[in-house]
Amino acid sequence: MGNVYRFEKETISQAIQRARVEEAESWLLLSSHPIAVISAWLLFTGQSHFTKIFKKHTGLTPKQYRQSIHISRLAFLYFHLKCRKNRIEMYFVFEKTLK
Repeated sequence: MGNVYRFEKETISQAIQRARVEEAESWLLLSSHPIAVISAWLLFTGQSHFTKIFKKHTGLTPKQYRQSIHISRLAFLYFHLKCRKNRIEMYFVFEKTLK
């Protein structure tokens, strides 16, 4: 049956697996739940199986994926705060030139 269904050249089981990995990406991004819990919620047979499938689809282990997202968030916050600080400093410099 899995070979009968083809959508974008993937079987039903491949489509389900891809959907489960995409759901896992959302959980890893939006929650702090342990990876073992996420893999169980998504009905993987175990955390090692989940890690293997996740890495096959994303190129990263779930832990690496979560860490890369965390680093990206920190970089964004640092950049945002730095820009905000520069705008505040520019405002004070502008205020001083008007006086």
